[in-house]
Amino acid sequence: MYSPRLFADIRSHFSIEADFLKENVNFSDVRWMGGKGGALHIVSKDMRYILKTLSKADHETLLQVTQEYTSHVTRGPSLLARIFLHFEHQGRIWIVMNNWFPGHEATHFDLLYDIKGCDDDKKLISGNRKVPIRRNRWYTLPYRWPFFSRTAITERALYKSGKIEARTLQIGMNMQTKKELLGVLSRDVQFLRGKGLMDYSLILAMKRTEENGGAEEEEEAMKRKRCPPFPIRRFKLGRRRRPHAQTSSQDEPSDICSRKSKCVIKATYAGENYSAYVGLIDFLQDWNMKKKIARLMKFCEHNKSTEPPSFYADRFLNHINSSLVVGY
Repeated sequence: MYSPRLFADIRSHFSIEADFLKENVNFSDVRWMGGKGGALHIVSKDMRYILKTLSKADHETLLQVTQEYTSHVTRGPSLLARIFLHFEHQGRIWIVMNNWFPGHEATHFDLLYDIKGCDDDKKLISGNRKVPIRRNRWYTLPYRWPFFSRTAITERALYKSGKIEARTLQIGMNMQTKKELLGVLSRDVQFLRGKGLMDYSLILAMKRTEENGGAEEEEEAMKRKRCPPFPIRRFKLGRRRRPHAQTSSQDEPSDICSRKSKCVIKATYAGENYSAYVGLIDFLQDWNMKKKIARLMKFCEHNKSTEPPSFYADRFLNHINSSLVVGY
């Protein structure tokens, strides 16, 4: 087990029990995540946690940034995936992190996007079904081209249209929600930039709701929780009430991060109302020689993901800012 004290501090901050994995994980239920890195993952039985294997490079990066990462996620609002454990099991390095949509499979959602602010943006779920990943690259093995079968042609077209949709996404929300969301993301991205990390994604899962239900009822409940009723007190005439101390907005936690297990916002898309679950994932990639070589190999690509951390951070925030439209 790596850095047990620091990850215990994170679990304590997010009210996670020390034995949270006891009888909650089946290591025989391993799945391939489907990404380029070839990582394996396991979803806990209560569907609140995700166990994921780390490459050697990601493992070393996490060892280097664990202390600063712990301070970042426990001392302010953050949408970085919460890492609760870092350990080795059966010859593989694993981390345990929160599931940004606890209690649900990905196919529970109507729409699911992986957004980087570049040509690697993609749609993962459409209409409660997984979008098949059909990359068309000359260096991908086995050498599969989509014209070998009608099914492959259809899947490639669906995958490509999903990428275009993810790249041009416009999500409606109110001004306050956008301001809070961008504020938290900016804090996280500045942290990642300072650590020389890049290639991270915003995961966006959307569930359709009725006009006066779902997210609206959830938000009203949170408002009542934040502003509980108080008894009316009688004051003597001529007696002044002492003014309340003013607090800075920087000292108050962001409303969208008030629930520590998930971040759900009320949003609209294509004229319909949604509950949108958001979080930052896959942020352990450093700007190493492998990525620098990949950048040179992709010299023909105009908007590639393999860019230096500062460039990547600025582009990511600008893209998210332009994708969030005020007008809920």
